[in-house]
Amino acid sequence: MGTRQNSLIARIALRGTVWVTLGNYAYQLIGFVALLYLRRLLEPAIFGLFDLAAFWVALLSVRNKIGLNYAALRQPVMNGAVMGTVFVLDLVSGLLSMTVILLAIEPLSRQFGYGAELALALSAIAAAELLAVFSMPASLALEKEMQISRNQLVTLMSYALGYAVAVLLAFAGYQLISLLSVSLVMSALAAVLSWITYTRRLPHMRHERWRFDPSLARQLLRDGLTTGLTLTLLTTIVSQFDNFLNATFISATMQGYYGNAYKIANWPNVLLTVVISRVGYSVMTRMLDDRPRLTHTVRLSLWLLCVLGGPLALTLGLGASDLIEVLYPGGKWAASAPLIQPLAATSLANAFMSVGYWLSVALGRRRFTIALAVTQAICLLLGGSLLVRPFGIYGTLIAVASASICGFVMSQWFVQTTLDMRLRDVYAVLEVLSAHSYRWCAC
Repeated sequence: MGTRQNSLIARIALRGTVWVTLGNYAYQLIGFVALLYLRRLLEPAIFGLFDLAAFWVALLSVRNKIGLNYAALRQPVMNGAVMGTVFVLDLVSGLLSMTVILLAIEPLSRQFGYGAELALALSAIAAAELLAVFSMPASLALEKEMQISRNQLVTLMSYALGYAVAVLLAFAGYQLISLLSVSLVMSALAAVLSWITYTRRLPHMRHERWRFDPSLARQLLRDGLTTGLTLTLLTTIVSQFDNFLNATFISATMQGYYGNAYKIANWPNVLLTVVISRVGYSVMTRMLDDRPRLTHTVRLSLWLLCVLGGPLALTLGLGASDLIEVLYPGGKWAASAPLIQPLAATSLANAFMSVGYWLSVALGRRRFTIALAVTQAICLLLGGSLLVRPFGIYGTLIAVASASICGFVMSQWFVQTTLDMRLRDVYAVLEVLSAHSYRWCAC
């Protein structure tokens, strides 16, 4: 029975991996094409201002710090008590987030000299996050039942329509509003499509009576808080504090160039890490009592990053100038090219780091999860604060690189000691593939 169940999980995971991979590539293709038009229509400073607003929303939001979705996925079953409790907690945290962000607009403007455009951006992004509350229960139920491909399809359709609206608004001359419309349209449409998919794919759960369970709420908060706080450190401080430094202490235009370079350099991370985090984490949580299969899952994740991520990152770094000229002719975004090379290396390091992070979350190793996030955050906070003013954008790059290196080393140490893996054998393929990619690019 155990072998049959493991085989079933393996088939579901493989199917989920294929659909998530295909959906994620389509997701990136839509975003790539849409941003290609938007970057030609909008000024770099608009993108810098949007990145700055996104940083403050992520930092001030309460909702993203309690990790409800990850805690709920660890529950044995998804029933009415779980869904009702998650919805109440998510709604309360969403309303609290909206209140905190709106109250913070005036102090932030006074402290850093931000204008009215940032206030508009903060309000719009906070509203989009509140709308996302209404898709959470259905999305969680689909994910728990391994209907990952359906969730991916909902996200893809919402994403496509959101960017279609943004491009139309940009053509009409709306600068910042066109970017803000993406998240608003996405959240609203995802809420509708998630419930349509839920009723069709999980008919047996439609009769579940939702209820709020106080003891379950305490358990979810206790289990999710560690993941939520560490993800906030990783996705807000580690991944977005550089945006704050550039936009606040250099210029919004420089942040526009940096943000463009970061998105291009982040292709290996985005194309591969999303698959690992979406499918790999779900599989890891189901194999906690089967250490050989868990080890094999992690080994395959690292091998995937080696085979696809290494050559892709090296190719992006070596061909940065030509790539920018092809994508954005005319020199408007030429200042992004020199930034791609160092950011491509840090992006690949972050992709490898994510394997150890999600393994620690699946195993419930809270101390390491916290240590990993805190160490990276300290590196970026100290390095960025000390280096960005005297060295400008290069100070930001040094701080980002130091945080990525620390995270990579800690993550690989955790994987090797926890699962007793020989990482030298896993990474041997990376050296060979990188050498072939370098010779190909040189030609």
